[in-house]
Amino acid sequence: MKNLQSVEISGVLAGKIWMPSCYAWKDFNVKFVPGGYHFAREWHGMRDALCDITNDGDFQSAGIVEACIKVTWQEDNKRSTVLRNELNLDAKLLQGFKADPEAADAYFCGGFEE
Repeated sequence: MKNLQSVEISGVLAGKIWMPSCYAWKDFNVKFVPGGYHFAREWHGMRDALCDITNDGDFQSAGIVEACIKVTWQEDNKRSTVLRNELNLDAKLLQGFKADPEAADAYFCGGFEE
């Protein structure tokens, strides 16, 4: 039987931020665990995790430009880890959390000028 140990999601948020009103980006790295422990949030599923990541102060109107996920579980007293995999931002579940095309272009082209 597999028991979830942790889910870690890391990546980049980009978009128009509230103050100052401009395009910006920032890295994120969030760890979720069943039951919630110090320095980690409780895991309630992928949608809840994405809401937690994107509801971040000035970056609430920004979206995810790129992201990776790492899942660790224990099976039969052995610790197993899935290596980091890129999240498919075109997946239906991620559509509401994806950065707008203008923000993504600005991030990948290296410029956030308006």
